[in-house]
Amino acid sequence: MTQPPPTVPLSHQTVQTQTPTDVLRVLGTPADGLSSGQSTERRLRDGPNIIQERERGWIAIFCRQFASPLIGLLAAAGIVSFILGETTDGLTIVLILIINGFLGFVQEFRSAHSLRSLKKFLKTTTAVRRSGSIRIVPREELVVGDVVVMRAGDEVPADLRLIDASDFRSDESTLTGESTDVFKTASPLDRPATTLYQCHNLVFSGSTVRRGEGEGIVIATGGRTILGSIAHLVAETQHVSTFEANLKRFSRFLLNVVAVSLGLVVIVNLLTKGESVHLTEQLLFALALAVSVIPEALPAVTTITLSRGALELARRHVVVKRLTAIEDLGQIDILCTDKTGTLTENAPAVAQLIADDRGELVHALLEGIPPTVRAGGRESGDPFDHALLVLAGQQGLPLPTAALLREIPFEPTRRRSGVIVRRALGQRLILRGAPETILPLCTHGFDRLTPATLLKKTESLGRVGERVIAVAVRDLDAPIFEKTATLERDLTFLGLVSFVDPLKPTSRRAIIQAEQLGVEVKIVTGDNPAVAGAVAQKLGLIRAPTEVISGDHLERLSPADYGQAARHYRVFARMTPEQKYHLIRTLEKTNSVGFLGEGMNDAPALKLASVSLVVNTASDVARGAADIVLLNTGLDVIVEGITQGRLIFANVIKYIKYTLIGNFGNFFAIAGISLIVDFLPMLPVQILLTNLLTDFPLVAVAGDRVDRSELTRPQHFHLRELGFLTLLLGLTSALFDFIFFGLFRSQSPIVIQSLWFTESILTELLLIYSIRTTLPLERSRGSSPTLIWLTLLAGLTAIALPLTPFGSRVFHFVPPTASMLFIIGAIVVAYFVVTESVKRLYYRRYRFHAQSRRINNTVLET
Repeated sequence: MTQPPPTVPLSHQTVQTQTPTDVLRVLGTPADGLSSGQSTERRLRDGPNIIQERERGWIAIFCRQFASPLIGLLAAAGIVSFILGETTDGLTIVLILIINGFLGFVQEFRSAHSLRSLKKFLKTTTAVRRSGSIRIVPREELVVGDVVVMRAGDEVPADLRLIDASDFRSDESTLTGESTDVFKTASPLDRPATTLYQCHNLVFSGSTVRRGEGEGIVIATGGRTILGSIAHLVAETQHVSTFEANLKRFSRFLLNVVAVSLGLVVIVNLLTKGESVHLTEQLLFALALAVSVIPEALPAVTTITLSRGALELARRHVVVKRLTAIEDLGQIDILCTDKTGTLTENAPAVAQLIADDRGELVHALLEGIPPTVRAGGRESGDPFDHALLVLAGQQGLPLPTAALLREIPFEPTRRRSGVIVRRALGQRLILRGAPETILPLCTHGFDRLTPATLLKKTESLGRVGERVIAVAVRDLDAPIFEKTATLERDLTFLGLVSFVDPLKPTSRRAIIQAEQLGVEVKIVTGDNPAVAGAVAQKLGLIRAPTEVISGDHLERLSPADYGQAARHYRVFARMTPEQKYHLIRTLEKTNSVGFLGEGMNDAPALKLASVSLVVNTASDVARGAADIVLLNTGLDVIVEGITQGRLIFANVIKYIKYTLIGNFGNFFAIAGISLIVDFLPMLPVQILLTNLLTDFPLVAVAGDRVDRSELTRPQHFHLRELGFLTLLLGLTSALFDFIFFGLFRSQSPIVIQSLWFTESILTELLLIYSIRTTLPLERSRGSSPTLIWLTLLAGLTAIALPLTPFGSRVFHFVPPTASMLFIIGAIVVAYFVVTESVKRLYYRRYRFHAQSRRINNTVLET
C-alpha cells in the first residue's frame, strides 16, 4: 500500500497566508537577503541542512560477516565436532570461522570507507541572495531565512515559501506520488493548507523545478523539512545491475548443485555401508564438503575489485554513485554522448556577427545575460554568456545596467530562451535561440537579408563547425507576465552571432580507443545537423557531414526503419529529450547502451540506459538519475571507465572459474571416493583448512593483470559456457585425484589423508595460473606480484604443515617421505600440463564458434 503524504506542520501553515513581505519580516530577512554573519549564526543554532542517513558502523559491518550461509555451515560443523567430543577439531573450526569473518570485515570496512570518501566529490550547491548579490553556496549551508534562486532543472534544497514565481511548476512525486507537475504561485492563500496537494505557494525539499523560475525563502532545513520527517518511510529504489543479477543466478545454481550432490552422497553411504556408518560423522563430513565448494571469497573479491575501480576512476575525476555501475560500464557496446563539453572544450568564442547594426546586436546580447552570470557565473551558467562577456571585455564595452524583470529559461523543445528587462524608455523582450525557431516569430528587421538567406547562411556556417544563434527583440507594454506564447510575436530581428567551440585534443584518440574496445560512439545532440556533421567528420566518426539524421526525420520513420536507422547512423541532430528517450529505448533492445545526459529532461533516458553518465554541471534532476558523475568532462575518461569495468569483470570471472573447476573437481573426487572406501578420504577439519589455504591467494585476484584480448569487446556472463568449461576441467581435476588414490591406495588412511591435503592444495594453486587467462600461458600477461607471493606462501604451508608437530596434533597429519613428495610433485606437474592443454583446445574451439556467430550476425544485419 502506498504511504499517504504527510500533513503540513503548523510552522508551514502560518507563512501560507502571509504576503512575501510579511514572510521576510517574520523570518528576519532583509530585502537584499541575509548577511554572512546572520547565516553563520543561524547555522550554528539550527545545524546543517542535512537529512542524516543511517550508516553502518564497524560493529554492524563485523556482525554482518556472521550472517552468511557459509558461516552458518561452519558453525554447524563446529557444533557437531563438539558433540562428538572432538574438541580440537571444534576449536579449529571456530578459528577458521573467525579468520573468514575477519577477512570479510576488513574488506567490507575498507570498501565502505572508500565509498564515503567518494561522496565528498558530489557536494551540491544552490544559488542564494545574500547581502544584495547572488552567491553559490553548498546546499548544507542553507539556513532558515535564506532567499533561494531557482530555475527549471534545479532540485529544491529545503522547504521554501515562494516570494516570486514565473510560470513555476514543480514535480512533487517523491513526496505525494502525484506524477503530474504542480503549478506554484507566490500569492498568499486565503486559508492555510493542511495537505501537500493544497500548498500552492510552498515547495519542498526533494522536489524538482520542472518549469519556470522563482525565488523562495527557507522555512525549514534538514530533518525539520517534510522530507526529513518521513525519511525513514522513503525507500530508495535499488538498481539491480546485470552483473548483480548474474551473480545471484550463479549462486542459486551452485547451492542447488551442492545440496543435491551432498544429499545423494549421504544417502548412498547410508544405504551401502549400513550400520558401519556413523551418522554424525557423515553429517560433519557433508558440512565440510559444502563449505569447501561454496565460493565464500566471491563477495570479497567482487567488493575489492569494484572499490579499486571506483578509487582509480575518482583519481581521474569520475565519481561512481553505484559501485556495480563500473562493471555495467564495461559491458556497453554503444555510447551515446552530446558533443558539447565531451568532444569539444565547451569554451565557445564569438566568431562572427551578422547584422545591419552590430552595436545594437551586441548591446542586446549583453542585456540578455542573466544577473547570476553577471555576478560571477553560476556553475551551470550558459557558456555562450561567458563568451559574450569575453567579447565585451576585449572590446572594452560596459555591461548594460538594465534591470532584469523576468527570465524565460531555455527549453529543448522550444530551442530558445529570453529575458525581459527594464530600460530607460520602457520594457524590452530579448529572445535568442536557433534561427529556425526565432526567424518565424519576426516581422521586422529584414532590410538586407531575407529569412531564407539567413537560414542558408546558418547552414553554411554550420558546415564549418560554427554554431549560430539568432537574436530578436520586442518593446513591451505592461503587463510582462503574459503567457510566453503571447509575448513571442511581432519581433524585430537584430542579427546572427556564430560561435566556434574547439575540439578537445583527446577526443579523436578517445574515439579510436573506444573502437578498439568494441564500443560504437554516437553523437546525440540538440545542435543543428550541419554543426553536428562537421564536428563528427573532424573526429573521424563519419566520412561526409551529410551522414546525419535529425530527430524529426527519425520520428517519421516506420518502426522497422527506425530501428535500422538507430543502428546505422552515428550522428543524431536536433534531438529533443523525448526523441533521445525513444532512441535509447530502441538501442537497448539489442545492445548495452551508455548515455551521457545533462538537462533536466534527459532524466527518463538516463534511467533507461544500462549506464547513465552526467557532467558535474548537469541539472540536479539529471545528476540524481545518473550512475556516474564526470567532474572533468571528456570522452577519454569515459573510455577509461569502460576499461576499468572490463578489468573488474575479467578478474571476477577468474575467481568464479577457479571456484567451479578447482572446488568442484575435489568435491566430486572426495565425495565419489568416500563411497568406495570404509574411511573418510579427508577429515572435515582438513577439508576446511584446504578450503582456507586455496582461497587465501584469491584476494589478490582483484588486482591481477588482464590480457589485452579480454578488453577488446564486452565480455558476458554465460553460465552455460562456464558450465561446459567447468565440466571439462573439473573432470580433469577429479581424474588426477583418482590417479592419486590409485597410487597410494595401499597406504594407511591417515597417510592418504595427509598426502591428499598437500596434493589438493598444490594442484588448485597451479590451476590459478592456467585459468587466469584464456591465452596460452606463455603468451599471457604475467601475474601480479601479490598473487605470486600469496600463492607461494600457501603452497609452502601445504608442504610444511604436515611435517610439524602442530599439524600432527591439530589436523591429524603424518609427515610424508621424500619419495611420497616426489610422486606428488610429478602428479601436480602432469596435472598442470594436461589442464593447460585442455584449456587451449576449449578456447580454440570456443573462439572459432564465437567468430562464426559474429560473422553470421553481421551478414544478417547487412
